[in-house]
Amino acid sequence: MSIKVNDLMKLKSLKKFELIAGESGLNNEINSICMADLELDDKLVPYANGFRRGSLVIASMRDQHSIKNMKFLDLIKALQHYQCVGLAYNNKMQKKPPKSVLDYCEKEGFPVFAFNPEEVYIENVIFEVMKAIHESSVSFSMEREFGRMLDGTAKGAEVVEIAMTINPDFQRNCTVTYLWPNNPDADFNPSKLARNFRVKGQDENTVASLVAFRDGLIVIYSMPRVNKKERDNFIKEVLTSMEVKDGVSVASSQEHLTYEELDKAFRECYQAYVVGQVENLQNVEYGDIGVYQLLIPHRNMPENGEFVRKYLKAMNREQLDTAIAFVLYGGDYDLVAEKMICHRNTVRYRISKIHEKTDPGATDFKFFENLSAAIKLYLISNV
Repeated sequence: MSIKVNDLMKLKSLKKFELIAGESGLNNEINSICMADLELDDKLVPYANGFRRGSLVIASMRDQHSIKNMKFLDLIKALQHYQCVGLAYNNKMQKKPPKSVLDYCEKEGFPVFAFNPEEVYIENVIFEVMKAIHESSVSFSMEREFGRMLDGTAKGAEVVEIAMTINPDFQRNCTVTYLWPNNPDADFNPSKLARNFRVKGQDENTVASLVAFRDGLIVIYSMPRVNKKERDNFIKEVLTSMEVKDGVSVASSQEHLTYEELDKAFRECYQAYVVGQVENLQNVEYGDIGVYQLLIPHRNMPENGEFVRKYLKAMNREQLDTAIAFVLYGGDYDLVAEKMICHRNTVRYRISKIHEKTDPGATDFKFFENLSAAIKLYLISNV
């Protein structure tokens, strides 16, 4: 899989790269990185098999060659021939390429960067670029694995393998958070956000991975021991980077062992997400969802379906909408009346008719308990 040149420029180790020419090529996609020092012959001519299509080429040339003596334009054209997408060179060898080279790169959309070898550690650049490329591929290759963790069919060693594939640098403990747009007009592109936000947390022992998944963004936040306050600060940092924080909802799991229990964290996060959808909440913690912890895992049981049908079959649409509001607002007649745009006595009348039709022998408390379970099962089955 690949990422764009412009995305790489946000990486910590590449911030010292100065764009010299070829700005229109920043959307070129990179799928590998090559060292020109190892792929040029004695005349500074690229070996035919030395470069791969979609490569960003790094030319440090510290000991082998002087870039002053080479034909820079010939090198650019050769790299283009091998379908490379950009070049970064050591500015100690040459301060700036000739104008003819700059003009050519601008016209062709071939990005050229200069870097000071005293400020850039090439090994870090290579590692960080390859890691970014790997992470960009996870969301495309892990759909099936994520699904298996959610439905509980991934077990033991398989969960460990999935966690290692996502990020082998994960720490011992983790939480899983899911971010999704609650505003249809929000500029929310999970793949782009995952690519653009490749950072460690505030603590050097913290490792976080962002993975685009379906319509949202998964954040796996790991530490030797998870600190919820630091986790929340990290999520705020991610939201700030989105610039759409008012249109994004957040659902989070409890703390779990990263490698052995990542699947449990995924399922908890999913259940919090379902509750967020049902109750239109912007921030949901699994530990706060109450009886939903029991209802969601068993929502597809035939017995539960029958229980729901018993309570819903006698209601018309208006009564059902009133019952839903009544349950979600905890039986508060005033709030339900405001939601339904009617008088509170109208709400009382509708609820009494529902009670009479569905559970005539039950006390008010027992009726609300049963109605609440039926409505919640009905709502979560539609998420």
